[in-house]
Amino acid sequence: MILRETPCSRDDVISLEAVHPRVVGFGVAALVLAAALGLGWWLTPPAGPRYTVARRTTAHHMLVLDIETRDPEDALELAELITRDERARYEEILVFFHQPHHRRALRRVQWTRQDGFVEWIYR
Repeated sequence: MILRETPCSRDDVISLEAVHPRVVGFGVAALVLAAALGLGWWLTPPAGPRYTVARRTTAHHMLVLDIETRDPEDALELAELITRDERARYEEILVFFHQPHHRRALRRVQWTRQDGFVEWIYR
């Protein structure tokens, strides 16, 4: 492949000055109107995953999970979802929930074959 430089004149370059003010004004007006009508949902980026497994430890028929989540109040629901495939292999599962970038657990969900799910809320 051979690349060649071709000279261009000043007339070939499109500058921002060439954009008509009405076109820019229309775009700004559309964004302001969308925000006023509550249609800003399409401007926000996707939220990302609902949870992340920060650490997983197993020993003596027991599984311990540290879960990062933005919604610790959904701990019981998330624990049921996360442990669904693991319950047949372990006698006890402990799931600690904390917010991203924080190490202090806010909730703990314990599952045992005997008692099922038990949720603890730390204050």
